[in-house]
Amino acid sequence: MNEIKLWIILTVVLLLPCRANAAAAAITRQTYADTRKVRIEVSGASSDTEFRISTAPYGNYADWTQNTRKRSASEYELTGLYEGSRYYIRLGNGRPHAVVTAPKGRISAPAQTGCGRNYVTLSWTEVPHADAYRISGLDAAGHIFDEHVVKNAYGRIKLPRQDERYRIRIVPLKTGANFGAEGTQYESGLTFRTRPGKLKAPVYKKNRLGSGKAYFTWDMSAAASGYEYQISDSRGRKLFSGSSTKPAAWIKDRRLADGAFYGIRVRGTVALAEGTASGKWSAKTWFCGNVRNVRLQKSGSTIKITWKKTKGAGSYRIYVSDKAPEKLSGMKLAKTVKKTHFNLKKYRGKALKSSRKYYISIAAVKKAGGKTYASRPRRYYYLG
Repeated sequence: MNEIKLWIILTVVLLLPCRANAAAAAITRQTYADTRKVRIEVSGASSDTEFRISTAPYGNYADWTQNTRKRSASEYELTGLYEGSRYYIRLGNGRPHAVVTAPKGRISAPAQTGCGRNYVTLSWTEVPHADAYRISGLDAAGHIFDEHVVKNAYGRIKLPRQDERYRIRIVPLKTGANFGAEGTQYESGLTFRTRPGKLKAPVYKKNRLGSGKAYFTWDMSAAASGYEYQISDSRGRKLFSGSSTKPAAWIKDRRLADGAFYGIRVRGTVALAEGTASGKWSAKTWFCGNVRNVRLQKSGSTIKITWKKTKGAGSYRIYVSDKAPEKLSGMKLAKTVKKTHFNLKKYRGKALKSSRKYYISIAAVKKAGGKTYASRPRRYYYLG
């Protein structure tokens, strides 16, 4: 009887260390994942520690020891798993620890759905088995300005400056206990644009309004994928609008003609997945072609000049030269008048000579927005 008691006591004493070691083994955290394997950090494991796995925390656990290998003193790798899945691992009969594998599949090119002064919104196609996405906004140098995790296949990124282009990085995730298994990341070029800022007024370069043409340039916006211009009549009413992919345009329309002032304003636009986003309109630039129906009549040493009223003009500049000018800018300003007629009697402070030929050009003048705009006539007139 005493021998039996002694045998029982020895058996319990010998088993206690083994049970203590088994109980001490525990999973600390997940350290890595791809589509078919995971790595975990384990404390207190031994060569006979049993790795068991299940797809539910309290489901049936299968022995996965044969698919587990030791990578270091504390790291173990489990293989033979499925992509984008959540598993529960137990060491022996210990507490289950959740792990995840990475989702498989690539994000196709995301679409920009909106923008503001310092943000862009975007959407993309879902990646199978991904339950979250990490989105980041980067500049050309790769600096990250905003980064966060979203649950759906759309999001909003804050960016530091208006009128700029940025890169977007999207990483599909399968989320677990303090760990996100990363799928294949997508990174765009500098194609995501904040809302364009307000442009400066366009610059009037040249016109052929007799043929319904005028050429303008304006500042380029780094954020704009295109530009919209709007033409108004002499009273400021919208006449027509158009677009350009460059910060310049030859505007051609038969509604543009000599004898009237027109206004032009521009703004940058961003092409979105549906529609466009636009910046604020610039200030207007006013332009005009030739003054129409100019008539000259000589009476002794006086030249009587008449012309048709230019729509939108508040006054007129009379330019004179006694030589055929190579450029109209080389003519001398003789007088500024508000009426549509003028008697020219002197040139350079001296009376006109009846035997000499004089060249005359007229520019219409308009004041608006604290600025003065004058037409750039392409014609001059003379007697003789």
